Amino acid sequence: MIDMVKEEKIGRVDGNSRAHPKEKPAQGINDMEKQDFAVLFGTKSDLVVAVREGRVFAFNAAAKSALPSLEEGAAADDIFPRELLESVDETFGAVRVGDAVLSASAATYQDVRLVTVYPAARPDEGYIQTIRSVSMAIKDAVNIFHMASGILRRRTGQIADPKIRHYFAIMEHSHRLLTRTAGHLSEVCFGGGAPLHISCFDMVELCRNTVETVNYLACSDRKGILFDCDERSLTYCGDEGKIEELILNLLSNSIKYTPADGVIKLTLRATQDGARLTVSDNGAGVDDEAKATLFSEGRGRRDVGDTKAGVGLGLPLVQRIANLHGGSAVLESRRGEGTVVTVQLQSMPHETVLRSPSVPYNAEGLARPLTELADILTYESYYPRNMD
Repeated sequence: MIDMVKEEKIGRVDGNSRAHPKEKPAQGINDMEKQDFAVLFGTKSDLVVAVREGRVFAFNAAAKSALPSLEEGAAADDIFPRELLESVDETFGAVRVGDAVLSASAATYQDVRLVTVYPAARPDEGYIQTIRSVSMAIKDAVNIFHMASGILRRRTGQIADPKIRHYFAIMEHSHRLLTRTAGHLSEVCFGGGAPLHISCFDMVELCRNTVETVNYLACSDRKGILFDCDERSLTYCGDEGKIEELILNLLSNSIKYTPADGVIKLTLRATQDGARLTVSDNGAGVDDEAKATLFSEGRGRRDVGDTKAGVGLGLPLVQRIANLHGGSAVLESRRGEGTVVTVQLQSMPHETVLRSPSVPYNAEGLARPLTELADILTYESYYPRNMD
């Protein structure tokens, strides 16, 4: 069956507990409508489930095969993230079927919400082990490279030759790009293998500091990112480093595809059992053919000459981090109008009290932003003023 991480908490948008209808809707779908559904979707390899009034009323053979317990009348938000079901617009996200995280979409047709889950081929174990080994080898080589370049940089730090400083900045930028790629590959494809480091922290402060840092590093020649929050503080328990990584990846994506005079906003809202983060922009939007695989792990090739596209691991990483925190991520986008990504996070069980407020970002604290933003920054950001 579809098994979202911490499934019992998935899908709460406003913090309220789910309100399932106590009885099945009195007016069911008639035979002709069921026949229409069978004609349209019965032979598709994608998993298609039709939802009306919050409950499943039809599904195709592929869905039944992947979800043996699927039944008419079942509460849909016990199966899919509630965020996919509530919007009237076309919405994209991901669900876990068995041990696979698959892209999913939902669209509205009259009074019906059609949810489609896209199957993906899974590599064999030998291939997975090969990729894991490659990722570890990249990390080891990059760490040695960085250590050696750091020693050289300290020994030549007093040299005024701008060409030498230029080359060191390029080396540092390349190091951050490789570190980011190897880390995302390990995290997304294989779970990273590292446990969550749970602490209680002020989510408002984290978001504000992250926005200020991104504005400092990446927005000197463009309109700055806005931060919108009604709360003065919000205590949240989770892995602060991974939440910061999630925010940085979302902001990086928006910057990459939004013009310099465009508007990018990070919105934070408290929910009864966690927090909701939304990153919105009025940039290029997402092509229709790309939407279905946005959250898929290894979602296709990078076209030659596409200087903006990365390796396709940013949004899958966001989805994985959200899942690890009992939540999910969904996307709405229109070509030429912009994109909105909404992430729901559940506060994790933790016994310790709120730690002391974190120190605002300074040079020493730029390590993660300089790595996660490496695909949008230029080498000038890696001059000694940010590295020392």
